[in-house]
Amino acid sequence: MASGDASGRYFEEEVRRQLVSRFGSDRVLRGGLRVYTTYDPALQHAADMAVRTRIAQIVKMRPAARDLQGSLVAMDPLTGDV
Repeated sequence: MASGDASGRYFEEEVRRQLVSRFGSDRVLRGGLRVYTTYDPALQHAADMAVRTRIAQIVKMRPAARDLQGSLVAMDPLTGDV
């Protein structure tokens, strides 16, 4: 994940927590591990845009709904990858 990239931070934090739990904070924080995840910045961006677009559509139809929040979960049905 690119440094400074705002999307995917929750995913990154969960991966970090699991690594610390499995290998200990010393090993995780000092480096030396190679970690591969299912995170895809392009798909994350598409998900962000889909949620924002849908919220904007709802607000346009119902102006009183201006404080909406949304979420999207995408999984590969064959592998279970998030």
